[in-house]
Amino acid sequence: MTVTSKSKERVRAGEVFTPATMVFEMILQPCIRDVISSIDHTVLDPFAGQGQFPCTALFFKMFFNLDKLTEENCLRIVNSIYGVELRED
Repeated sequence: MTVTSKSKERVRAGEVFTPATMVFEMILQPCIRDVISSIDHTVLDPFAGQGQFPCTALFFKMFFNLDKLTEENCLRIVNSIYGVELRED
């Protein structure tokens, strides 16, 4: 299967790349921001792809907790973000 046909197949299946601006808008929504702001809440992206959402969530989780960043809290934040991608390509 060629790259072009893979891309077309993904679009037909509803799988698309999420631009950074859209991820920022999603994360800054009050219901999501409340979760991201907490060190202890878990973030799961079940269709992580290239990891745009989990990486941005990590950045914002660190940013929202700058005053609490100890080595232990950094590890807790990193260990609270998960991304899963089932496609091998």
